[in-house]
This record gives sequence, C-alpha cells and structure tokens, in this order.
Amino acid sequence: MRSKEFTSLVTKYKDGIYRLSKWIVKDHDEAQDIMQETFIRLWNRRSTLKKYRNLESVFYVTAKNLALNALKKKKKMTISSTSDIDIADSIPEESADNDQGVNFQLLVKRSMDQLSVNQRIVFELRDIENRSIEEIAKITNATENNVRVLLSRARQKIRKLCIKEMNDEYRRAENTLRKIL
Repeated sequence: MRSKEFTSLVTKYKDGIYRLSKWIVKDHDEAQDIMQETFIRLWNRRSTLKKYRNLESVFYVTAKNLALNALKKKKKMTISSTSDIDIADSIPEESADNDQGVNFQLLVKRSMDQLSVNQRIVFELRDIENRSIEEIAKITNATENNVRVLLSRARQKIRKLCIKEMNDEYRRAENTLRKIL
C-alpha cells in the first residue's frame, strides 16, 4: 500500500475513529492519541493490509481495542455518567425540547452513557452515523444477528431510561406543586 492510498484511508476514517475512541475513553486528548496510534500501527502493517477484505473493520477494531486497553490501564472499566458525544444531529432540532421543556437530546445522551460499550458502538454506528447492519457487522466483527440484538437492547434500554427520567421529573414537579398549593 502506498502512502497516497493510506492517506486517503486516514482521511476517510479519522472522524469515525476519533468519535469511537472518545466515546470509549471520554477524553479528547486520549482519543486523539488512540486515533494516531491506530494509524501508526496500521501504517506499520501496511504491507499486510491488502489481505483484508474490509479495511474499515480493521481500522475500527484496532481503534476499539486500543481504547479498551487504555481503559484497562486506568482500571476504569465502567462508563462514567458524563458523555462528550455530540448526538445533536441524530435528534431533529424541533423535537429537542417539547412543550413541557423536556430536552430529549440530553435525555438520550445521559441514557447512552449507561449502555455497554458494544451496545454504544452499535447504537452510534446505526442510529447516529446511519450505517447498515451489514456494515456494522463488518466493522465490529460480529454477526448481523448479534448486531441486531445489541441494537435492539440498546434502544430498549435508552427508551426505558428516558421514560424513567421523565416520570421522575414529573413526580418532582408534582411534589413541588403540592408543597406550593
């Protein structure tokens, strides 16, 4: 693989790899380092990359593994409750806030933080980046059926957590009104 070919692959995958890395490690600088390390490792293996049918999968799996290794080094395998993922594009702006002032983007963002790493990866690739099930299966080295199961469970969990938070908010508002009135 020539330098020019590799550069075009880097350009094509850098944003997705950065988002994936940042999603896992929750740190901008560390995600940048992981992205660079991914490209360095793959550049060093460029002569063997031609044997892979799906280079996108190789890039994403390498980045995912490096990010998970970074988490292990920190001994921080649980996902924190704050997320830096920008999901603004995945929810239409007109539905971000409803008549009661509920911010759906924030609800979904907080709910996503409680997904497993695999569920989050599949959810982002499908519902935020609009990738096909087949593409996601190739990227994650999972079966299409497994991707569907992960996606279904992720959506169910997000839905359940959003409803719970909205109900909690409603109860708090109701209790406040009872105290006032």
